[in-house]
Amino acid sequence: MIRLVDPREVRYVANDSGVLLGLQRMPPSSPTFSATYLAPAGYGYDPPRLHGLARAASRLLTAGAGRRDRRQFARVLDAAGATISSRIDAEVVATTLWGPVWAAESLAELFADALFRPRFDPKEVERVRSELHVERMREATQPSARAERELAEAIFPPGHPYRRTGGGSARCLDAIGREEIVHFHSEHFPVAGAALVVTLPAGRRLPRAIVRRFLRSRRLAGPRPPRWPRRSMPPSKKTVRLEGGSQVEIRLGGPALPRADKQYPALFLANEVLGGRPAIARLFQRVRERRGLAYDASSELWAGRWGGSWTVAAGTSPDRWPTTLSLLTEELERLTQQGIPERELTATRESVIGEIPTALETTADAHALAEEVVRFHLPETFWIDWPKCLRSLGSEAVRVAAAQVYGGSAFAQVVVGPLGPGHGRAGPRPRLVRS
Repeated sequence: MIRLVDPREVRYVANDSGVLLGLQRMPPSSPTFSATYLAPAGYGYDPPRLHGLARAASRLLTAGAGRRDRRQFARVLDAAGATISSRIDAEVVATTLWGPVWAAESLAELFADALFRPRFDPKEVERVRSELHVERMREATQPSARAERELAEAIFPPGHPYRRTGGGSARCLDAIGREEIVHFHSEHFPVAGAALVVTLPAGRRLPRAIVRRFLRSRRLAGPRPPRWPRRSMPPSKKTVRLEGGSQVEIRLGGPALPRADKQYPALFLANEVLGGRPAIARLFQRVRERRGLAYDASSELWAGRWGGSWTVAAGTSPDRWPTTLSLLTEELERLTQQGIPERELTATRESVIGEIPTALETTADAHALAEEVVRFHLPETFWIDWPKCLRSLGSEAVRVAAAQVYGGSAFAQVVVGPLGPGHGRAGPRPRLVRS
């Protein structure tokens, strides 16, 4: 039975704006609230010769809005002890407001200004563009960031929205100006197809600014998802020698299932067994704890609306990377070919389930759960039903899902860092390919 106030539940609220609204309730005593606007504005929507445009637009949302410049905007947030931040991936820009309930009305107005009336001051545009140039160089010359980029390019074919990391090339970034940013914003933010998630204490009404500025006015038609080649990339191995560092970064990966796939829960558990739970996962236990070969060893499953990817990652010393790579590959094979012992699967499953009550202790953490529900159009009681779903999955179901995605040798392998003589392509300053 669902309690009157159960933060695990998210209610979809009907409205005529074209914006999907999900409402989550916290206990009446909660002193804070949160709201996230999910705009179809990820870097997968970047025009071909303007890679980096979506990332630039998302950063400028909080660099002044309405009648306030960046400093004035920040002062209002500081005075209320509130924050507004944006996160971006290939599919969406998630802009989140968090603050005290007593200031909800004024903060909601500020939030709406950031999303729908950003200033895009020329000086701020130049500042953000300079930041992206610096990050582009860091992505090319630091082992961890370079490995992530190389892996994405090895997994997905040219033209695929997941192939890019959103940073853009020097030529693309130089071509981005205020006019391009304003146009991109108008087509991707105040549009139908966006979603709004609000977490409020029970008994509190939605701020009037939320109702007036998000839900009453009809939105223009949102952008269509980008098209991309449907062919898969062949297995590949790449080593890149970057001198000057002390750590070699190893990445294995491949495409995965979208979030809506029926196999997702079983694949999720497989990833948690493999490397998603650092203290008890196989990669951590074998590669780091028992053998001491890596500074870190983990795996990640990312599932979006258009598709997904999986990654196995480790950072190790230059003389140990071949042994570490061999162990990572062995663990992938063991996961797909052998059943998971029931004791191990139970421990992993209950660890996942046990995190849910902890996540409900604060508004910010509970709101993250609600955001996932609304982003992927999950059932309202998803987090209430999730433990039962996970407990229904046995060892063989998890192994089959793992074999479907991780199985065989059809995955990409990337090694980046000070590899030593005879390994990889040399060059501390690699050539940057212009888009």
